[in-house]
Amino acid sequence: MESAQGGPPDFVRATLGTSIFTAEPREHVYHYTTIEGVIGICTSRTIWATDVLYTNDASEYLYSSTIIEEVTKAHAACHPGFERYHWACHQNPLDLGLHVYASCFCEEKDLLSQWRAYARLGTGYAIEFSWAKLRNMFPQNRCGRVVYTQDTQKEILNQILTSLASDVTDRYPDQDARVAGGLANALLTVRAFLKSAAFREEKEWRIIAFHGTDIHEELYRPSNNLLVPYCALPLGNPEDIPITKIVIGPSLHPKAAEHSLRRFLDKIGLTGVDIDVSPIPLRV
Repeated sequence: MESAQGGPPDFVRATLGTSIFTAEPREHVYHYTTIEGVIGICTSRTIWATDVLYTNDASEYLYSSTIIEEVTKAHAACHPGFERYHWACHQNPLDLGLHVYASCFCEEKDLLSQWRAYARLGTGYAIEFSWAKLRNMFPQNRCGRVVYTQDTQKEILNQILTSLASDVTDRYPDQDARVAGGLANALLTVRAFLKSAAFREEKEWRIIAFHGTDIHEELYRPSNNLLVPYCALPLGNPEDIPITKIVIGPSLHPKAAEHSLRRFLDKIGLTGVDIDVSPIPLRV
């Protein structure tokens, strides 16, 4: 099968662009991380994007699989010709050599649930990014909003399948392998933006990258007894880096944390990055 590495092919790219990637958040988004994450991101001027099949929350893949199964099954019942490609909807992306990576952001800079996940006894930080600058650093169909409403999720998937049904006969005659590969990649791309409504509070945004086009070097880190594949997305030089502020999470020593963070940022040339401290008290 011809792989669609490098992103979805033309017959779905326009649909993805209008259904997920055109929304705009507020001026800033926030990446919650640990103290080690702050040091790594600011020093290397990169941010990690994890293979979407290896995210911390395994329920993401199961949830998106359920929605995809429901929509594609209904579509297949109405479009007999879809049977030629339907198998690609249920194939494990790893078996097809498809890899999509995602870096995650939140609209809220002081969200208690995020501090609980990352603070770890006072070592949590939220890095504020200019969304406009981030968008300018990556292709148009790489930055988008996570969708939590099932009706909207199904509408997005149906748009992709409808686009395939209407365009494939004329544009890709006798190229079933290419179409199936493109469909599998498009669905994997969408998976990165489908989450249960239970996570709606996060108001999450993501930047994705495709292996073979955006990323040519895959890295690995240990997590939960697995080697987790990820890639490092460049954030530019100190003078034009999209980081605008760093928020220190609930801490036992907020003043000391603020002073040392300022010294660290000045030392590595990020003098224009502001610092804020969460007013939420730390409970140990």
